[in-house]
Amino acid sequence: ERMKCPRCQEEMIERIQDEKLSFGGQSLLLHGMKGVFCPKCDEGVWDAESYRRYAEAQVKLLRVE
Repeated sequence: ERMKCPRCQEEMIERIQDEKLSFGGQSLLLHGMKGVFCPKCDEGVWDAESYRRYAEAQVKLLRVE
């Protein structure tokens, strides 16, 4: 059974996409991020590996002065 969107209860679909993070005038583009996303409201949940990459990229952006 597919995961329901925590925001609107629509069935979420698996998708691979690029994600751009921006902070303090700096940005990073993460390629091939995997997760499940709501086709109605675009709420999303990354898989474990993509979440780890996202968190590491956030730390890297915060360290850049």
